[in-house]
Amino acid sequence: MSEEDRIARRAFYRKYIVSRTDGSSRVGGKHEHCAYFVLDWEHDPFAVPAARAYADACESKYPALASDLRLNADRHAVRWAMLEKGASRER
Repeated sequence: MSEEDRIARRAFYRKYIVSRTDGSSRVGGKHEHCAYFVLDWEHDPFAVPAARAYADACESKYPALASDLRLNADRHAVRWAMLEKGASRER
């Protein structure tokens, strides 16, 4: 089994250690025991639709965040489309 196949078969698991820049994830902080979900714009083509879905969900309460997410998603969608177009030419 290839490494790519092994990765594809994994379920949700702890892969990253995330800490908040404001320090609130330190011991005793408000966010000490919070769990985070990380999106990788550069390597994960599913990050774009995930960010767009989150933007839709949070827009009414956090419109600036929704806007920023959409801007990043659009920028990376173009990149992924270019990569896909290049890959289809090679086939």
